[in-house]
Amino acid sequence: MTMGGDAGHDLGGFIEASEADYYEQVVRRHFRGDGCIVDAGCFIGASTKALIRGLDACDPQHDAELPIIAIDRFTASDHYVVDFLAQMGADVRFGESFLPEFLRNLGQQALRVEIRAGDLVQVGRIERTIELAVIDLAKTPALNGFVLQRWVPQMVPGHSLIIQQDFYSPTQPWIAHSMAGLLDYVSLEHDKVGESAVFRLERPIPANVLREATLGWDRRDALPRLDRMIELLGTRVSAPLRLMRALAFHGLGHNAKARSLLEEELAQPTAPSDQKWEKWLSAAVVAVMPEAFEFNAVLGQLYWRHGAQRLGHA
Repeated sequence: MTMGGDAGHDLGGFIEASEADYYEQVVRRHFRGDGCIVDAGCFIGASTKALIRGLDACDPQHDAELPIIAIDRFTASDHYVVDFLAQMGADVRFGESFLPEFLRNLGQQALRVEIRAGDLVQVGRIERTIELAVIDLAKTPALNGFVLQRWVPQMVPGHSLIIQQDFYSPTQPWIAHSMAGLLDYVSLEHDKVGESAVFRLERPIPANVLREATLGWDRRDALPRLDRMIELLGTRVSAPLRLMRALAFHGLGHNAKARSLLEEELAQPTAPSDQKWEKWLSAAVVAVMPEAFEFNAVLGQLYWRHGAQRLGHA
């Protein structure tokens, strides 16, 4: 396949500009060349390009192997992915590979990346030291468990960083639960950039602790973990985790408690700065308080901006 120029083509991606800038800066400051950087769930390469820019700035003496491992199914298996690619002018139909678009986006820089296309459990075995893991494919509890149980033992205590890109997404609560279960072994390096949270591995984590942290996220005895993480984060950024807590009570059948927590969020005078907050909050309202559909004012506040964007009016 013929790739474009050295810098490739700017096809964008799903990460925010602040996240891309952070990835570049964290590689500049952090990468020593003792191991590799894992870009897990790289899509069409916005995060990969940011990591490469960071490498260009620090240029450490690394081992003979390629410094970045990019992992993705590279398959358009979701309609929002197909729609995004169509907006970029890519002729990729549902179920087809978008790997050519990833290569076109990176251009000759792709030669600096070890590209692994396929399901995580098939291509995710990493035996090298991992200095930095950017994780955007922990989309199920099982995948999250694979990532943490398989990759954390390859990390360097006191040095390696874990960036959980979906940490603040209430639709993937197992991520925050699992990281909360590891707080005796990891520290919070950066509380929030985009929807990401960044953790530093401080000391080796026993296999049984890793296993326990990635299991049982939907049990009642997991709620104290989430409370601990909310306390660590503070009120400034923890609103999405408070939604997770309300949804957890709802899932356990404690609907009165879930409603009470959700009503507290609805009563907040200032909305959090999360770009998807209205979408997340509206989804929680639908799940926990379906009778809210009777109140047009509530629905208008929650749905209008998101709906207008989808319809091209904002």
